[in-house]
Amino acid sequence: MAWRSFKKDLDKVYSKIDKIAKKGSDNFQEYYDYVDNLIQSSQYGVLTQVLLIKYQFDYSRFLSVSDVN
Repeated sequence: MAWRSFKKDLDKVYSKIDKIAKKGSDNFQEYYDYVDNLIQSSQYGVLTQVLLIKYQFDYSRFLSVSDVN
């Protein structure tokens, strides 16, 4: 059951990021706000897994979220 819940969380975060990305680069503030909300709600692990699994982005090269900018 826990795997299904984690996969559901991954899909939810991915779809939200994808939706923001499809709007174009003018919505970068919405993306930053969404990432901030994920971090504040203790969903940073889900965010990093989405970046790794769905976008093949190696987040481990960076020391903090602000370094990714």
